[in-house]
Amino acid sequence: MVRNDKYDWSPPALNYKGPPRIASLTFQIVPNAQSRFSQLMTGQPEGMNQTPGVYWNSLKSNSKFEQLPVPVSGLML
Repeated sequence: MVRNDKYDWSPPALNYKGPPRIASLTFQIVPNAQSRFSQLMTGQPEGMNQTPGVYWNSLKSNSKFEQLPVPVSGLML
């Protein structure tokens, strides 16, 4: 996605006026979890979701990364 500089609207709660601060955003779908993790470790993406638990300790011990837990509703275990 590319920024639309003519887009000049945001909700009042954000207290921001003007075009988006991000110039572009690219999503890449990588189905294999090990490949996603390898890419993350080499700095290719800026973030990753659906991180398998087997990699959590590696990320937690690395100061380059911050884990942000996201609550999920309706998940049956």
